[in-house]
Amino acid sequence: MPQISPKRLSLLLLVCLWAVCVYKAATVAISADEAYTYNRSVSEPIPRLWDTFDANDHVLHTLLCKVTVGLFGICELSLRMPALAGGLLLLWVLRRLTFWWFGEGWRGAGVFAAIAVNPFLLDYASMARGYGMALALWLVAWNQLQRHHEKPHTQGRLWVAGAALALSVAANLTFALPGVALLAVYSALHIGGPLRRKEWSRAGARFEWFADCVIVPGFVIAMAILVIPLQPMQRSDLYVGSTGLRDAALNLLYAQLWRPKNLFEGSPLHFQMEAVVIQMATPLLLAMLALGIAACLWRSEERWRWLGWMALVITAMLALFSYGLGMPFPYRRTGLYLVPLLTWLAAAALSRLPRPAMLAAGVLWTAWLLANWDLRYYDEWIMDAGNRDVMQYVRRLSPKEGNKRLGATFPLDHGLRFYKNIWHLDWLDIPKGNKTADGAFDIHVIGEEEQAVIAKRSLITRHQHALSKVSVALPIEGEASPPPNSSPGDSGPNK
Repeated sequence: MPQISPKRLSLLLLVCLWAVCVYKAATVAISADEAYTYNRSVSEPIPRLWDTFDANDHVLHTLLCKVTVGLFGICELSLRMPALAGGLLLLWVLRRLTFWWFGEGWRGAGVFAAIAVNPFLLDYASMARGYGMALALWLVAWNQLQRHHEKPHTQGRLWVAGAALALSVAANLTFALPGVALLAVYSALHIGGPLRRKEWSRAGARFEWFADCVIVPGFVIAMAILVIPLQPMQRSDLYVGSTGLRDAALNLLYAQLWRPKNLFEGSPLHFQMEAVVIQMATPLLLAMLALGIAACLWRSEERWRWLGWMALVITAMLALFSYGLGMPFPYRRTGLYLVPLLTWLAAAALSRLPRPAMLAAGVLWTAWLLANWDLRYYDEWIMDAGNRDVMQYVRRLSPKEGNKRLGATFPLDHGLRFYKNIWHLDWLDIPKGNKTADGAFDIHVIGEEEQAVIAKRSLITRHQHALSKVSVALPIEGEASPPPNSSPGDSGPNK
């Protein structure tokens, strides 16, 4: 019986993981951010779409969603098709880059598995947002520039790299920073060689060639896509970020290592294990950075120095922008590019250890990630896991005449409005801007943290989603619930 090679096994893993992404795209209810993407951007005609700017609008992703929704109609899967395409590209280029550093044997296959099974990363390989697509395109540019550096006669790689970087930023603006870092590292390693040997003319010629093939075409492509959408943008529109290094480290690692409904919940050690993750987040991230960078720069091979310098430059840029210019550190998904980078650095550091120790660490890391898998929700949007189920119940409450008002705990209203629109529930009114289910409504959709509204409003629970604990509650009398102890000036939720 022929033995399967590590390379083929990793390819099989890639196919299986993408099949998981397709399954989630087809079965998971729409989340608040995805619904907002559709309600605010995808469904809006382009002339009006860019009258204002919102960081939720990942321009290239929005345009591709318009295409797939136009071709296949609106549903969860059609809205997520561009993200799925980006997810497939992401898995492919992750495998290719991992093999570049760690070889095509069992070590390379193991490191690829340790990255690819990460539930946080996989979420954005199918969720209808631009992060996964942007990460894939950034890594494509990295792969092309690194390979061109080793074989400079391959001019086509420069053109691909420039276009990929431009499209990455167009898919998500947060990738401008790692994109600039990539250009800086390539310039230092590829153009800096002649400078060290005082061959100024050769270095100048290399930079001109680099600019003509990468920077100028990339800038033209990025501006062609972004120039109109970005015109109304103000600094205050870039509102997602962490308040400091500790907060950024905790959010990034917590998103991967301790997800709701993991296999450890309900165990006697649940709270102790969660506390360990919280306490170890910042030291673990800093250790991965420091030891990984040192391990990469210590090696003589140029390809390893690429990895070390990329981590060093990105870290320096994040510190500069945060401490020098007051910009926030990455928050969870806005630091998605750090996930493969940190895993590669950790693997590079562990590769200096004896083989059994490296194997044990890799198995433990991968097993922990798999224990956090749950195919019923995306990232931090577990409260949206029941949106479709809840609206299917609400759908059955259609009145014979007249309309009904629905109030929902924020941000559930975005997902509920998505299903209202695509199912054409014209009899249902979901007030925009309302942040709570505590009001004079005919139907109350109440999140787990707002359950006290049921007793306060004298409601009765008619339906509850098992995973998200979101409830559909109705007034006992069958009429819109009046505000308890209301004053003459009380006008309900829009007060």
